[in-house]
Amino acid sequence: MSTSAASSLFQQTNPYEPYVQQLLQIDSQQKYQLQAEQSTDQSKKKAVTDVGSKLTTLNTTLQSFINDPLTQFSPFAGSSSNSNAVSVISTDGINNAGTYNISVSQLAKSDIALSATFNGSNSDLSATGTGSIDISIGTGTPVTISTNTTGLTNKDVLTNVADAINNQLGTKVKASVYQVNSTDYQLSIKSLNTGSANQITVSNAQGDLSGLNVTNLTSASKLDAKFTIDGVSFQRSSNVVNDAIQGMSFELKSTTATDAQINVSLDTKKVHDNIQNFIDQYNSVVSLIRKDTYIDGKTNQKGPLQNLRTIRSMSNDLWQTAMQSVSSLQGSGISQLANIGIDTKDDGTLYIKDSQKLDDALKTNPQGVQNLFTASDGLATKLNNQIDTYVSGTSNIIDTIKSGIDDSLNRLNDRIQMQDTYLQRKKTEYEKEFTQLQQVILDGQQQYSTIMAIQGQSSTSTSASSLLG
Repeated sequence: MSTSAASSLFQQTNPYEPYVQQLLQIDSQQKYQLQAEQSTDQSKKKAVTDVGSKLTTLNTTLQSFINDPLTQFSPFAGSSSNSNAVSVISTDGINNAGTYNISVSQLAKSDIALSATFNGSNSDLSATGTGSIDISIGTGTPVTISTNTTGLTNKDVLTNVADAINNQLGTKVKASVYQVNSTDYQLSIKSLNTGSANQITVSNAQGDLSGLNVTNLTSASKLDAKFTIDGVSFQRSSNVVNDAIQGMSFELKSTTATDAQINVSLDTKKVHDNIQNFIDQYNSVVSLIRKDTYIDGKTNQKGPLQNLRTIRSMSNDLWQTAMQSVSSLQGSGISQLANIGIDTKDDGTLYIKDSQKLDDALKTNPQGVQNLFTASDGLATKLNNQIDTYVSGTSNIIDTIKSGIDDSLNRLNDRIQMQDTYLQRKKTEYEKEFTQLQQVILDGQQQYSTIMAIQGQSSTSTSASSLLG
C-alpha cells in the first residue's frame, strides 16, 4: 500500500488518533519549555520598556526644572482688586513681584455699519439691475461686493448683499439683515474684532447699491480701549492686553470709577505643586522597579525583572543621588531635600514630611530652593545626567537590556520553529506506523472472515452428504 493511500486510510478510520496525540504531547515537552521561556522574555521586555518609559517621563520633568527654572521655581501669580473691571489672564513672563494701578476710561468695541431702512416689498434697490460697493477693514485692501438686482425686492437685495459680504469677508465681519418693523428691513455689518484697527469703511457705492447710505454707528475715536497704568496712558484695539506690562496679559471688562489694583506675588502653591509632581514621578519609577524586581521569600514568587541586577540597582542609585547634599550649596541653609521638608519612606519613595517647612522655604528663600535642584551639581542636574545613561544615547542601559532580550527571543523563535518541524515529522511517522498497524489488523480480520466462510461452506457440504447418504 502506498504512503498516500495509508494516510488516507488513517484519516478515514482513525481509532489511534488519541494515541498519536498523546505521543506528540510527550514529544512537545521541549517546545512547551521553549514557549514558557519565550513568555518570560516577553514579560521581561515589557517590564523593561515600562521602566524606561517611567524614567523618560521623570527626566522630562527634570529637564523642565533645568531649562525653565523661572517657570518651575519662580512663577508669579496676579490678582485683581476688581476682577469685574480688570482680570488677570497670565503672569507667566513676570519676573518680579509688584503692584499696578489700572484705570479704565473706555472699552474697545466692535465697529458696526448700518444701511438706511427699506420697505422690504418695494424695489428701490433694483432700478438699474446691478450694483456694487467697496468694503475695507482697517487699513486692508478694499473688497468689491457686487450683486444682480434685476427683479428683486429690497429685502432680497439686502439679503444678497449680506450673503456676498459674508462669503468674501466672513473671517472679519458678520453681515445680517434685520426686520426693524412690520415692513422695513436694514443691513448691519459688524466687525468680528474690536478697535479702530478693525473699523469698517464702505465706499465707492455704484448702481442700485449707491442708495444703501451705509454709516458707522460709532466714531473711530470710540472704538479703542483707553486706560492708564500707574498714570501712563494706553490705547489698544483689543480689551485683551498683553503688551502693556511685560510678561503679563490681562483683560479690560468695564470702565472704572476708581483704580483697580493688580498685585503680583510669588505663586508658592504652583512651586509646591511642581515639586510634588517631581516626587510623584520619582516614586512611580522607584515603585515600579521595586514591584518588578521583588522576590517573595515564602512563596518564591518573583517579579519579571528579579534576575536583572542592573535594573534593581537603579532604584538604590536614584535614591542615593536624590538624598545627597549639593556640595556647592553647603552652608547655604538649603543643600539637601531634608532642608525643605522632604524625606524618604522605608520603600525608598519620597514624600513631603513637613509641608510647612517647604512653604516657608519657598516664601523666604525661593532662590535657594531653585538652586537645590538646578545648580550645576543640583539634584535635578545630577538625576538628569544619571537617567540619561539609562534611557538616552545609542548605548543606554534600557535599550541594551532590551536588545539582549530581543536576541534571546529570536533564538527561541528559531528553536520553536525547529520543534514545530520536528513534531510535524513525528506526527507523520506515528500516523504511518498506526496506519500500517491498522492495515495489519484489517488484513487479519479479512483472513479470519475468509477462513470462517470456508469452514462454513465445508460444514454445509458435510451435512448435505450425510443427508444424501
